[in-house]
Amino acid sequence: MIPHTTKGSSFAGALRYDIEKQNGQVIDTNCVNDTWEDLAIEMDIFANASRSKIPVLHTSLSLAEGETMTDEEWKKAADIYLREMGLSGHQFVMTKHNDTEHEHVHLVINRVNEHGRLASDSNDWPREQAACRVVEKKMGLQVIDKNYQNQNDGRFNDVKKNLREAAAVSKSAEDLRAQLKEHGYNLILHQSKTTGRISGASIQAMSDNKTWKLSDLQKGGWHRVEKSLAKNAEKENAHSIKSNYGGNGSTSRGVDSSTKRVSASNGKISDSAISAAVDGKERAYLIYLRQEQDIAEIKKLQEENFRKSKEREQER
Repeated sequence: MIPHTTKGSSFAGALRYDIEKQNGQVIDTNCVNDTWEDLAIEMDIFANASRSKIPVLHTSLSLAEGETMTDEEWKKAADIYLREMGLSGHQFVMTKHNDTEHEHVHLVINRVNEHGRLASDSNDWPREQAACRVVEKKMGLQVIDKNYQNQNDGRFNDVKKNLREAAAVSKSAEDLRAQLKEHGYNLILHQSKTTGRISGASIQAMSDNKTWKLSDLQKGGWHRVEKSLAKNAEKENAHSIKSNYGGNGSTSRGVDSSTKRVSASNGKISDSAISAAVDGKERAYLIYLRQEQDIAEIKKLQEENFRKSKEREQER
C-alpha cells in the first residue's frame, strides 16, 4: 500500500476535489452530513477550536497494480491506518476512486479532534510507511513501500541523484529543466487551475516517457525544490553585487562623500548613504555591507561577553 499525504487549510477544497471533481464515491465517514459543502462546515467547526492554520490531512492510499478490495475491506484498512497514525476518533471522509491503474481511496482527515487537540505531524512520513506495513500484514496485501518505483525500475535512485545534483546548481525552474535535460529527463510542472501557481512537478525520462512524481523523489516535493532554487539565486545575486562594486568585504570604507553617500562617523553604513545610492545595485550592496557590519558587531559582543565570563570564573 502506497500512502501520499498533503496538508492544507481548506476542507471544502479537499472534499470538493474528491467528491465532485473526481467523482469519488463516499464509502465511509464518521461525520453526520452528506454533501461535501455540509461536511466541510462540520469539520471546520472542530478545526476552529485549534489555532492551527493547516488542520486538513488529505491522504491517498493506493494498492499495488492488480490488487483490489471491497468497500468493507477498505473500511477495515482505513480503520487500521487511522489507529496506527494516532487519528482514531478524528473526523474523516473516505472516497473511492478508480481513475488510475492502482485502485485507491482518498481520506480527508481533521487533525483537530472533538476535544480541540491537534494531532502531531512530527515524523509523519516514516509513520505513514509503518502504518501501511501494518495494514498490508493484517489485510494480506502485497508488501510495498514509498520507494516502490525502485523495486520495479532500477532507475529510481539514479533519478533522485540526478535531481539532487541538478537542483544544487540551478537558480530557477528553467535552469533546473535545462540541467535535467542534460541527464535525459524532462521537467513537467503542474499548475493549479484555481490559483495559477505551480502545485507540483514530475520528472519524465526522455527515452521511454517513464514518469516519477517529484514528491516521491524529494521529501517536500516541488515546494522544497523551489526554496532551494530561490536560495541559489540569492547567493548568486549577492556574489554579483559584491563583484560589481569591487567589494573586498571591508565594512569600514565610506562611500563617495561628494554626494553625501557617506558612512556614519563610527564607520557603519548610514541610512542616508543607502537612501542616496545612485541605483538599485549600489543600494543592495550597501545593505549587504551593513548586514555584514551588524553580524560583525554581534560576534564582537559575543566574544566580549565570553571573555568577561571567563575572567569572572578565574576570579572565583
